[in-house]
Amino acid sequence: HNSDMNNLIIDMKSLTQAEKARAFLMKKNIPCVVERSFGNSSSGCGFVLRILGGAEVSRGEVCTLLKMVGVNCDIS
Repeated sequence: HNSDMNNLIIDMKSLTQAEKARAFLMKKNIPCVVERSFGNSSSGCGFVLRILGGAEVSRGEVCTLLKMVGVNCDIS
């Protein structure tokens, strides 16, 4: 188990987008929460989707799912 897996954080462009992404992932049994991100967000808006510990998913898998609902994660 590598430890950074259980704290996936994906930048969201808006709260609306973050909520949409969260609802979709919850339906897929991927636990996650929307959080305000402070400081280091250059995009300004400052919301992130945090994928919670138990989820055995990679960032790539989450991003692929989110594209289905029109949410783009820039894989950095």
